[in-house]
Amino acid sequence: MRVASALRCPGGDQGSAATRDALHTERRRTVMRNHSFRIGRRVATVIAVIGMSVLAAAAAENLTLVVPFDFTVGTTDFQAGGYRVSLDAPSEGMVTVQAEKGSSRAVVLSRPMSRHALDTPTVMFDVYGEKRFLTRILTPNGSGRSLSSPSAAEIQMARSTEQNKIASVRVDPSPLAKGR
Repeated sequence: MRVASALRCPGGDQGSAATRDALHTERRRTVMRNHSFRIGRRVATVIAVIGMSVLAAAAAENLTLVVPFDFTVGTTDFQAGGYRVSLDAPSEGMVTVQAEKGSSRAVVLSRPMSRHALDTPTVMFDVYGEKRFLTRILTPNGSGRSLSSPSAAEIQMARSTEQNKIASVRVDPSPLAKGR
């Protein structure tokens, strides 16, 4: 054994073969313990990440609604129709608006709003003339969201319009929601 012959006993004496074998075995155990610890640490990290992802997915809130007018989210224009709005999906702080029919979709940043009391979810729009911009989503559990920054189009409309109005759509049970 080449490795065993290189091992020295305390005091520099070669010692017996049994002592060399014991030292070699102890060294192998130490290496294996360190290796096992590193693997265990990696497994724990993976489990923690998966757990946080599951919790985030469970925390995501989905609303299904019918919007009776055309509107804009960020830089995406939507036509009147059925939509699914997801809060904190695909990640925390994000709002996703997806058309029930077609491929229209917008994902925008949002920030939490202060607590409020509502019986039914409500989606709110800022209105400038005939143009409507989704700005806030209020839910019964108080986890309302305000869409982060207004788009350049919304800022331009706000400057050119004398008075800002607010439109809201209550999320009542609809044929779209019942079909889920």
